[in-house]
Amino acid sequence: MRGSGPFQFGQINSGPENRRDSGISPGTAIGFVGAILELIGGTLEVVGAAIAIEEDRIADEQLQEKLEQIQQQIDELNDRLDQSEASGTNERIVALLEKVVENQEADDK
Repeated sequence: MRGSGPFQFGQINSGPENRRDSGISPGTAIGFVGAILELIGGTLEVVGAAIAIEEDRIADEQLQEKLEQIQQQIDELNDRLDQSEASGTNERIVALLEKVVENQEADDK
């Protein structure tokens, strides 16, 4: 029986149900979209890593500045201590040094 179905062996089926306007299969389109999403995801991963590195660098700089300020305070207090050894105010300076250390410990918590 020829012509009984939509497809006959040896003939090209050009019916509207089998025609595609775009020429791109759904699998190819899904693969393409997946590749684009993968590229976006990889880019976001790199950006996130760069941000994390920058945050660590900033935190390290802030810590270094704080340590330099503390060292400067200690140096100033040591200078005062050296100057005041003859005047008998060592106890006051030692108390100030202890206060600096206590403040530093409180800041670290």
